[in-house]
Amino acid sequence: MKKSLSYGLIFALVAIVIGVIMGNLDFIFMVTGLSGLGPLFFAGLLSGAFVSGDRNRANYHTENKDSRESRHQLMMNSLWFSAPNLLTAIITLAIFISNT
Repeated sequence: MKKSLSYGLIFALVAIVIGVIMGNLDFIFMVTGLSGLGPLFFAGLLSGAFVSGDRNRANYHTENKDSRESRHQLMMNSLWFSAPNLLTAIITLAIFISNT
């Protein structure tokens, strides 16, 4: 969890630094937005959020405990990576809207 959050923060900070050097808020928004939404969508796939309840229940009962725990851990790592990137994208969007 801490590694994923750290990697997400580092990725967002690198995008901010590059965007500030380029003088381009759009770059910061696009990079952090995509790197936030991609892992968020991936976590949704891993959690079973896009399938029906019957399918989710069947998947739960057919997989073993180890694979379920590893899938859950990967889902949580994806969410923790995406959190600082989504926050950065939202803040960048607010700055962009306030400047126009």
